[in-house]
Amino acid sequence: MGQTTAEFLTGGLVVSVALSIPFAPFRALVLIFGALTLLHNKFGNGLARFPGPFWASTTNFWRLREAYTNGDKRPTIVQLHDKYGDVVRLGPKALSFASPDAIDEIYGPKANMAKSKWYMAFEAHGKGEKKENIFSTRDIHWHARYRELVKPGFSINHVGHKEDEIDDLIKLLLQQFDEQTDKAVDLPGTLQYFTFDAGGVFAFSRPYGFLKKRFDIDGIIQSVRSGSTHLNRLAQVPFFQMFLDQNPLAKYFGFIAPPMAFAKKYLPEKRIDEEIVQPSKDPEHYDILDAYLAAHKTNPGVVTRNEIVDLGLMVVVPASEAVRTAMSVLVFQLLKHPAALAKMQQELDGVYPDHSGTIPSWGVVSTQLPYLDACIKETFRIHPSTGFLMERIVPAGGVVVCGRFVPAGTAVGCLPWVIHRHKPTFGDDVDAFRPERWLEASPKQRERMEKLLCPFGFGSRLCLGRDIGLFETYKIAATLFNRYKISLENPDQDMHITWGNIVSVDFRARLERR
Repeated sequence: MGQTTAEFLTGGLVVSVALSIPFAPFRALVLIFGALTLLHNKFGNGLARFPGPFWASTTNFWRLREAYTNGDKRPTIVQLHDKYGDVVRLGPKALSFASPDAIDEIYGPKANMAKSKWYMAFEAHGKGEKKENIFSTRDIHWHARYRELVKPGFSINHVGHKEDEIDDLIKLLLQQFDEQTDKAVDLPGTLQYFTFDAGGVFAFSRPYGFLKKRFDIDGIIQSVRSGSTHLNRLAQVPFFQMFLDQNPLAKYFGFIAPPMAFAKKYLPEKRIDEEIVQPSKDPEHYDILDAYLAAHKTNPGVVTRNEIVDLGLMVVVPASEAVRTAMSVLVFQLLKHPAALAKMQQELDGVYPDHSGTIPSWGVVSTQLPYLDACIKETFRIHPSTGFLMERIVPAGGVVVCGRFVPAGTAVGCLPWVIHRHKPTFGDDVDAFRPERWLEASPKQRERMEKLLCPFGFGSRLCLGRDIGLFETYKIAATLFNRYKISLENPDQDMHITWGNIVSVDFRARLERR
């Protein structure tokens, strides 16, 4: 990617500020200081030998501009790796790696690299105190202990116990689609109502009511989206966080963002108070809240009551966005590839021939539908919902990543969008939606492909809600394509991508009973 006008303007911010100063000597000092800062950023961090856009190497404002302007374009980082190769410099002290070999060296158990300051933007702040969460924390040891305590609630065994309740939600979803077969619907939006409600079932054994009410309760979905966009921009320049979300006034008064207010509003406080004293022992109704309460009882200093409050958001938001994106992209890609759609529906018809509304079971969809499995894996590969670099900080002494020495203090990371386009692993046609690649691969090659498929993150920071996301995606995909003939409202429409922390798509579709 060359030096566009916008990039030039990014680097010219110092000049703009300097020219706005009326007193000439001060203006000159600002220009000199700014020029020296840019030169230091370019050459003083030990990264001058790594290729990348010129302005990216001099200022983080380049990344901020990208966060504002990337829109629905092909991700810039993918383009940059196409141009510069396996390693690209994305900031004065930031490198992106495209080689799969970098994954273990950055995120593996021996790497011992903490998250970068990028994640500080996602910290909450109460009155005078910082409130880390399992996503934002940069404390490796606290995260490992916390994760070990709560992960039983996220295992596929416990997720499977909720299948009957999730099936009830799916029936409500089908009822609403059946009532609207005469018109186009916002399919991604309706699916998000479902996924938010499913998050409530997994977390608290009750849906929030989005599907039943058919609207965005308290505007939380829009708030999450706009908040994600805002935080993605804020995270690019951590220095700004001191003046915006994390300034002393915000910390002192404890501004409560709408998503946190939503979590508090729908938290079952009475149940929490009761079960902290006397935990439930009913395995049939075990949910993630039970796992948190058990962890709080044994380790109140690690899993605090604040973490229990955060639970509603931590489960609902990542899983709902991931499933919404995966299902929306799957539908869109299959409608654009009718041969693949026909193969999938033929496979479904062989197991569920009557299209009567039988909701496929997890046991069947996860083991007996290989082409469905290939389509979903290909969807996760070509369009992962994660849109950020997953940065880690190189520790003291520096490290060697992919044979290149990287100095201490450098932020390094991999983007799933880039890793999933590694041609030696996935084939030369990496930009094509082709589910057959998963079925044609040798056992050894498929094992490598599955190892590098990372829509839910890498290593020890793999998303806790991964099994929830897979459970919902497989069941919904099998149900919708078995029951409906789906078509785009505008057959010539291209996929509109909203790029940020979460990479989502939007379109309208018609659903007719088969």
